[in-house]
Amino acid sequence: MNEKILIIGFGFIGGYLSPCYRELLREVSPETVFAVKATDRNLQVLRERYPYSISAGDTAAVLERERPTVLVLCPPPELVPEITADILAPYFERCRQEGRQLPVIYTFAPTPGAEFFLDRLGPGVLAAKVLPNVVDRIGEIDMAPIGTNFVSLDPRACWPEEELQRLGNFLSPLGETVFLPDEDSLKLLAV
Repeated sequence: MNEKILIIGFGFIGGYLSPCYRELLREVSPETVFAVKATDRNLQVLRERYPYSISAGDTAAVLERERPTVLVLCPPPELVPEITADILAPYFERCRQEGRQLPVIYTFAPTPGAEFFLDRLGPGVLAAKVLPNVVDRIGEIDMAPIGTNFVSLDPRACWPEEELQRLGNFLSPLGETVFLPDEDSLKLLAV
């Protein structure tokens, strides 16, 4: 599969997930990883730091032009409904009309849950809400291998085994992945 990743909301989490992009793609480049920020604040600094195509304010255009296989949503949680309604819903509808494969959604906002995307974007949507391990180092010690990522899926969605494996592979640089109901993920995050 010709994988492409679009990161919507390229802040701390978007950058922190860099090892995950490499795990999925093996080699990242401006032709395979696209990051979109809401504003151009620190845009040049990010372009110098990361080997991705990084832009500001043009999510819909990048989505249509690049047709990613994976959407990584990292905006503030309060912006997820607006992005979903204004950008993702029209795109997913065009994909269906044209017979194109829908991208898989990995959302890193603690809310809304994965079921939100199936409800708003319609049948066939695969969305995973991920609460990633964010303790990758303590001093000089690599803590990622003993970390845990909490993943919640919409129980109504039919995730093929290969998609679950791809999600697990994507998250593997951050430790083990545990699948659990959405209500339990927020409780564990609080702990």
